[in-house]
Formats: sequence, C-alpha cells, structure tokens
Amino acid sequence: MNGERNLIFLLTSLIVLSVSSTDIYVSSLPKMTDDFHVTARMVNMTLSFFVAGLAIGSLFAGILSDRYGRRNTLLWANGLYIPITMAVAFSDNILLVIAFRFLQSLCVSFNIIVARQVINDSFSYEGQINATATMLAGVILSPALAPVVGAYLSSWFGWRACFVVSGVLGIAVFFWLYISMKETNKNILQKLPSLVTFTKGYIGLVISKRLAGCLSVNGCAYASYFAFITISSYVYVLEFKISPTNYSLVYIGLAVAYLSGNFLTKFFAKIKLHPSKVIFIGCWCTALGALLNFTYFLFPRNMAIVIICFTIGVILARVGMGINSAPMQVMVMHDYSKKSGQAIGLLYFFLFIYESLAATLVSMFHKNPAIGLVVVTAAFSFTMLPVWIYTVKTRKAPYSFLPAFIKKMNRST
Repeated sequence: MNGERNLIFLLTSLIVLSVSSTDIYVSSLPKMTDDFHVTARMVNMTLSFFVAGLAIGSLFAGILSDRYGRRNTLLWANGLYIPITMAVAFSDNILLVIAFRFLQSLCVSFNIIVARQVINDSFSYEGQINATATMLAGVILSPALAPVVGAYLSSWFGWRACFVVSGVLGIAVFFWLYISMKETNKNILQKLPSLVTFTKGYIGLVISKRLAGCLSVNGCAYASYFAFITISSYVYVLEFKISPTNYSLVYIGLAVAYLSGNFLTKFFAKIKLHPSKVIFIGCWCTALGALLNFTYFLFPRNMAIVIICFTIGVILARVGMGINSAPMQVMVMHDYSKKSGQAIGLLYFFLFIYESLAATLVSMFHKNPAIGLVVVTAAFSFTMLPVWIYTVKTRKAPYSFLPAFIKKMNRST
C-alpha cells in the first residue's frame, strides 16, 4: 500500500512539474516585454510554442514508452528538462527563450502521457480512479499556487527566478524518479511500428465525425481559458494597474471553480444525467462566461466593473471545463476502446493545438488586450454549442457514464 501511495505521489509530482512550467511565470509576461524590449506578441510566443510542443510530444510519448519502457522514457525526459529549463532562465535573447520553451514542452509532454500509462499498468480499474483523482488534485493546485509563487519570485528576484526554481524542482523530481520508480510496462514492444502504420491509426480516428466533434469541443473549452492565461496579465496589470501579486490571486478562484465543476460532474452522474447532456451544460456555462465579457464594451473605462466581469467570466469557463473533462474522456475511450490510447492521445494533441492557436490569436491584440480577450474567448466559446449539438446527432452507439461509480446506467440518449 505504501508503495502504491508513493508511486501516486511521484506521478503527481511529475504532472505538477509539467503544469507549473507555464503557470509559474504567467504574471511575469509584462516584465519580460520590458526586459527583452519586444512586443507582447513576441513574448506570448513562449506560451504558444510551449503548447505546440506539448501537442507534438503527446503523439509520440506513448508509443516510445511502449517500446523503451516507462522508467527510461521518464528519466530521459526529466533529465533533459533540467538543463533546458536553466537555459530558459539565463537566455538573453527572446528567440532563444522561445526555442528552449519548445524543447521544455517536449520533455514535460512525456510526464503527462506516460504518467497515465503507469497508472494503467499498476492499478485495478477502481485503483486507477483513485490515483487519477489524486493527480487531478495536483493539476488543480498548480494553477492556484504556481502563479502566486511566481508573482512573488518575479517581484523579489525577477522573472528568471521562476525558471530557476522550476529547474531546481526538476532536479528533485529526477532523483526521486531515479531512486523509487520501477518499470511497470510488462509488455515492451520489440520494435516501433512503421511510420505508415502509426500514421494510418491516427488518420482513421481523425476522420470520424464523432471523434472530430469531441476533439473540437474539448479543444475550444481549453482554448477559451488559455486565451485568458495568455493576455489577462496585460489587461489586469498594465491596463488597469493591478499589482502582479493581486492578479495572481485570481488563479486561486479558478482552481476552486474547476473543483466545483468536478463536483457538479459527480452530482450529474449520481442523478444519472446522460453525459451528452452534462457536456451540453458545460458548453452553456462556458458560453455564458464569454458573453459576460462583452460588458467591457458597455463600461470600457470602469475598472471595477470590467475586472469583476472578466473574472466571473473566466470562472464560469473554468467551471464548464470541470464539468466537461471527465465525461468527454470517458466517451472518447468508450467509443474507441480498441484504439483508446491513440484516441486519448489525439484528445490531448488537439487540446494543445487549440491552446496554441488561442495564444497566437489573442496575441494579435497586443495593442488592445482587453478587446482581444473578449473576441477570442467568444469565438471559441460560442463555437462549442453548435458543434456539440452536431456531434450528438452523429452518435449511434450507446455509451455509459463513469461505469465504475454507477451501475445499471440508463443507456438511452
């Protein structure tokens, strides 16, 4: 039991390290524009390239760990993470920072994917639920705490201190991994599949209308939130003169919002509400948040009203993400059970692609960041409802919702 608990905490630390690699420096983005004497759009490329790297890495991490083992791939990824992160901290050119952030994201993509494979190797179905729930707590805590820690580090020592701390944490995680992690993959592949076979598997999934709809809705939900992460510091800190430390407190509220969405998901499961309807509620929640942002055009000079509406808007979007995440993953893995690994990999791939697209689009509004926040979040949020309605209509096979928790589920749509 202690061994299982230690493994869960180790995997959680890998996920937290991955997520905090971005969360820890979001409040420092305005300072980086001054330090490098570049536009906000250029600095925001450190986010968009990071997410692009996550997307690419998520497609290959699983198959590489199948071939070379979970332990070896995690050791290589986290071993490389340390010098790359330190290189970010001490780079004097924004292009180098962008390049190293891309490499950093390739490393942490292995943590995100392989950690889930280790859980699948090591636990029963019920145990996987408990282990995943613990990891989810880490994912939720990082966006709440890392921006606050990063804001203070940036205020005291400068933005580079955020990456130095990430590198030091990477060293600690690497040695913990080296000492305690055992190989969990009992069926290591003798050779990698051919590129043609590998590609055909993904193409066959992408052309499915049902899966394409799920990928789009899930991607839009995260893109709407990532647009806020990318541009909000310029709105709160530069445009409305809120201190970075006070701005970082918003992320604590967003963590509570995500937990609230997860709580609602469990409640909907308890009352046996069909997952398609649960996701529909999440889409409405996200759309309402984006709609609230339009208050900016009514009171563009009223700081209090604008900040309150922007904050409530992103909280609603975060609640919607909390509602949608679990049923979306369950549906995808159930509908494509024979290719569940590739299907969930695609879900993450498109999630990261949409986030990168959102960061790129919202950065085009660097001269008017508040308008960019309103327009880009609305574009992604309002897309979710019609796409999900279409996706539900394309479904033919029934599916169940969180079968480990609920028995005798009503399968009617």
